[in-house]
Amino acid sequence: MTFDHESLTLLGEALKSLDAGFAHLPETAPGVDRDRVRAALLAAAERMRDNYPYHHPLYVGRMHGPAPGRTGRPLRHVSAGAGRCSR
Repeated sequence: MTFDHESLTLLGEALKSLDAGFAHLPETAPGVDRDRVRAALLAAAERMRDNYPYHHPLYVGRMHGPAPGRTGRPLRHVSAGAGRCSR
């Protein structure tokens, strides 16, 4: 499984278009520390590597459980929380 890296070029095109819309404004020099941003993004990506692939079409079904009452269990079990039964 891989991410669609090619579609990121569309983001670049959109940013250029957005930037052109603000061409009439004075120039600014954003104070972004690219090394710190890069380190933060890479650290986040590393932490997310062992998570479920939420973006993958085969995983999407796990995000949605059956509707309450369609599990074969009474609704009191569904609303009581994991492993607990309200009586």
